[in-house]
This record gives sequence, structure tokens and C-alpha cells, in this order.
Amino acid sequence: MKFPDTPSFTGFFAPSGVEAEVRNLPVVAGVIPADLDGSFYRVAPDPQYPPLAGNDIWFNGDGMVTRFRFKDGEVSLQQRWARTDKFRLEREAGHALFGAYRNPRTDDGSVKGQVRGTANTNVVVHAGKLLALKEDSPPVWMDPETLETIDPKFTFGGRMTSETFTAHPKIDARTGEMLAFGYAAKGLCTRSRPIRSTRHSPETTSGSTATAWSRGSASRMARSPCSNAGRAPTSSDWNGRPGTRFSAPIAIR
Repeated sequence: MKFPDTPSFTGFFAPSGVEAEVRNLPVVAGVIPADLDGSFYRVAPDPQYPPLAGNDIWFNGDGMVTRFRFKDGEVSLQQRWARTDKFRLEREAGHALFGAYRNPRTDDGSVKGQVRGTANTNVVVHAGKLLALKEDSPPVWMDPETLETIDPKFTFGGRMTSETFTAHPKIDARTGEMLAFGYAAKGLCTRSRPIRSTRHSPETTSGSTATAWSRGSASRMARSPCSNAGRAPTSSDWNGRPGTRFSAPIAIR
């Protein structure tokens, strides 16, 4: 298996493909405070297979989640891919099936209509759940202790009805509620955006979710099939376009 010899797949951005569990990592300088007790999570793109079109951007890689566990002056590492629908389908096929970044028109026909999310943008812990996030898809619920994927399309017990969920939700420090939004929430090229407030139980999938909807102009994302009218994307598609409007924020009480 050979990845392209391009900046997106070499040097610092070279795929690792490594899932691992390493206990008691060596400390190369200084000491780890003995009373430091907790976990640091991160996620980054790490493509499972070479891109379908022969080249791609780094940010289209599959989400690899890493946990650093600090306790008793030591630190251990766990690292696993988020098992998204995309990851599972390509693993079963043995090669890439999904095409260019944010453009389902470039996908293999066998995955038409499937969730394209890579869960590679952000990870948050909310109500005892580790959520791996990407703007164009639902959260991926992972076990914060084992990094096992529990639900690749987590909808908060069915209360989240939009197709997308922001990769950058905010937590109210006073109430513990999560505030989030989504765009193109009713499908590709749609204009609806939900603003969502979620209070969730750590033990179960139960909880309360309030959602309000707003309507704005169609998304004009780079390489978007909405703006490209299906043509092959070019480098100029990465430039921002003027005139994009965003909906006014909606407060939920």
C-alpha cells in the first residue's frame, strides 16, 4: 500500500496507521507531578488507505484518537481509530471508497448516501462519553477508557434529528449543558441550521435536548458540490467567496 509522495502524505503529515497501547512512557525531561491524575485526549487525521482520486488534503484522513493517561507520576498511551461508517466500509473493501473532501459526487457508487464523516476534527468528553467530531456528520461515541467505538452515529437517544453536529460544541460551566449547532442539517446543500442545548445523563442515553432551527443562505464551502455544480474541484476552490451569510444566533433557555 503506497500513499502519494505529496506534502499531504509525507514528513509531518505521513500516515502512521498505528493503533497501540503503551504503558509507562519514558519521560525524556523533567518529572510528571505525582498528584496529576487525569486524561488528555487528542484526535488527528490519519488515513487508513491511499486516497481514491490519487491525491487529497491531509484534513480528509480518518480520525485517530489518542489518550494520554496521567497517574502516580507516570503516563500511558492508548491510540485507536474512530470506527466511523466510512472507516468500516473501506476496511471491508480493503481500499478507499470515499472521494474528495466534502464532495460526495466523487465517491464510489457503492457508498452513495452513506455518512462520510471522519471524526477527525475534535474530541470532547460530555456526561461520561467521549465524542469524536466532524462538522459534516453526527458525533461518534467512544468509550473514554478503552477508546472502543460504541455508536458511530450518536443521536443523543434519538433526540438529535439533524444530519450534522458541530465539531466545536461549548459546555456551560454552571449548568453542565452542551450548546451546539449544525449546518446543512437536513442534508447536503440545505439551508437549515439547528441550535441545540443538551443536558445528558452520564449513566444512560437519556437526558433532555432542546433544538431551535434557523435558516440562512446555502453553504459555500470550498470544494462543495453545492457551489461546484458537480465539476471536478480545483485549487481555486479553496479560496473564500464573498457574500456568504450566516443565521443570527438563537438563545435557548
